[in-house]
Amino acid sequence: MKQNKSFIQLRNNINKVIFILPLLLIYNSCSHTRTNPDLCSKYISSASTTDDLKLVDNEPMFTYDELLKKIVYPEKARKNGIEGKVIVRVLIDELGKVINYKIECSDSDLLNDASIKALLEYDHFIPANIKGKPVKCWASIPVTFKLW
Repeated sequence: MKQNKSFIQLRNNINKVIFILPLLLIYNSCSHTRTNPDLCSKYISSASTTDDLKLVDNEPMFTYDELLKKIVYPEKARKNGIEGKVIVRVLIDELGKVINYKIECSDSDLLNDASIKALLEYDHFIPANIKGKPVKCWASIPVTFKLW
């Protein structure tokens, strides 16, 4: 019985790591982008980062299609034919609201404000939880801008 319990704990820990790995891969895949660190630093709000790492039972969830409805393509970027991806790290509180954010990487600073505005206006986040209790949790969300 002891072995079975250890196996279940190991499986649960593996499931939690599987959630974290895609976020790390997203972050690492942006290390080569044209992001200007000075530019990104102006987007960091003043909340503490002590909530950075938490193992949660269920990560924050949202509907990407609903988020897309909030995004307004910046006119200057559209006129100049600028496309790209912005990855925004957001802190989602216990009520499902974004209370902090940071641009992790960006292909163009013209796209940053539109990404942040859409995420701040989005009010359908389901917060992360631990043992059924909602908790604050960071999540990295890619926002892709593509001209059609």
